[in-house]
Amino acid sequence: MTELQSNTALLRAPRQLDIVARPKPIPELNEILVQTAATAVCHTDLDIYTGNHPGVNYP
Repeated sequence: MTELQSNTALLRAPRQLDIVARPKPIPELNEILVQTAATAVCHTDLDIYTGNHPGVNYP
């Protein structure tokens, strides 16, 4: 059986945003998997992206 993949945005460091394929999670008993229809970006997200928000630990 082929493993389902999901594209994920991964911020590795300030201004280093990569789109990576990751295995799609499989819900456990009494869990559900929700498909995202839309997202938004706020000013704090931009500060995190540029490295201007304190206390952020990048992977």
